[in-house]
Amino acid sequence: MSYFDVIVPSGWIRIDPRETNAALIDEIARVLSLRAFDENRGLVHSALRSTLTESIAALSAAGSLMALMSEPTSPLSLYQPIVSFSRLDWAADVEPLSVLMAIAAKDPSAQVYPLDVAIALRTHATASISQNELSARVTGLGVVSATAREADAKARQGLAWTRESFRYWIGLPSNRAAWVEATCVATVPHVPDQPDPTPLLQETFDALLSTFEWTS
Repeated sequence: MSYFDVIVPSGWIRIDPRETNAALIDEIARVLSLRAFDENRGLVHSALRSTLTESIAALSAAGSLMALMSEPTSPLSLYQPIVSFSRLDWAADVEPLSVLMAIAAKDPSAQVYPLDVAIALRTHATASISQNELSARVTGLGVVSATAREADAKARQGLAWTRESFRYWIGLPSNRAAWVEATCVATVPHVPDQPDPTPLLQETFDALLSTFEWTS
């Protein structure tokens, strides 16, 4: 397999999902929990720590070799962005370029993404997040008081939430071992009469992926 790397920009944290970094996870959860109501902060901290641990374990189980997430103090943390890199393995009878051409033909969002060191294809998908799912997240974070639930519900009135997913297939046609998939996911609130932040997120992910390079 060919190895790769990206430059981690300011405001992002690099995580190796294959290793457990309890101290880093606890610190991220602690900073995020400062946004919670005082009476719920301890519960939120604990729940966030568990959620982050489970999420990173899930990335590892899915084959992620490296992940990036925004620092909890970054403005981007509002969207909970996660970028995960995993290896693309091709069967002996599969031609990678043919797969990319088929994806491009079927997916109207598919676009060739310019990289100097490889060919790349980017796709984008949007999924709605229901109010029930959002409420379940709040309850799961320990925000269980009636006052907190009511305040959260009022804050979300008039908002539509979506999960925005960008996938990048990156590789070298001449080397079947040099293929990587980058998955970028964000949770986006859409505020009435305000610009859609999705294009900005795409620009952010594109800028991050533009530093992709092969290291061996």
